[in-house]
Amino acid sequence: MNELYLLRHGATEWNRLGRYAGHTDLPLDIKELHRLSGAKDRLKGISFSNVYCSDMRRTGETLGEVRPDLSGSVILDARLRELHFGLWEGKTYDVLKTDRVYTQWLADPRRQSPPGGEAMSALEDRVRSFIQEELRSNAESSDDRGPVLIISHGGPIRVLITQLLTGRSFWDIDLPCGCLYLLRMDLNSLIRLDSRSTAT
Repeated sequence: MNELYLLRHGATEWNRLGRYAGHTDLPLDIKELHRLSGAKDRLKGISFSNVYCSDMRRTGETLGEVRPDLSGSVILDARLRELHFGLWEGKTYDVLKTDRVYTQWLADPRRQSPPGGEAMSALEDRVRSFIQEELRSNAESSDDRGPVLIISHGGPIRVLITQLLTGRSFWDIDLPCGCLYLLRMDLNSLIRLDSRSTAT
């Protein structure tokens, strides 16, 4: 397991409106499917050793848009879900920006959690568990070291990148909906593949 293709799901209506959608199970916004065209082109014809999605509707529908031929072999894993935003689910920055707890969370998400939601450490723990149990253990037990495709959400993908590569900062990773990265662990590199291709 040297190459990971990391795709953030396509946009939902809540993404378009700037609403927090952690564990709220939303479909893709049909008006925003064009955001997946770059990823669809780059993923065409690649033979993956494994394909993983979070168990949310928007990631499964994203796979159906970019590689429908892989829908029958996908492994759904709840550890790849977005952070649970609790009482902030469905709310926007403009609604929350005067909330003291929210501004504390923005300033230091490790010390403050969304009310009724999930701590950043819990997200990091479940992503770490996924890496250990699915990625590393499967790579060690198999001769098939082909690339892996992971379709998930902004938070878990950022955590994956920061846990697998050195010198990466969570908030410095540009990750809009439909964004596709290639992570090369042997080179400690991250390459944007969808609309613009830049090695970082």
